Amino acid sequence: MTSYNIFKDNIFFGSGPKTYREECKKYLEIYPHGCSTHPHNNYMQLLSETGVIGSLPLYIIFLLISFILLK
Repeated sequence: MTSYNIFKDNIFFGSGPKTYREECKKYLEIYPHGCSTHPHNNYMQLLSETGVIGSLPLYIIFLLISFILLK
């Protein structure tokens, strides 16, 4: 939930690479146990740190590979 809230605050460009530790401290009063070194979900970490713009290449590659394998 913490990474989702970081993503909601920075939808397009994210909070910056490797800034999850600092950004999660802002949500300690909402989620007291939600702050660790990473969110334990690679896709949510990517979205919260790089936003939609930074995550788009990974999702495009994933969709292309899926399309090729299904074809």
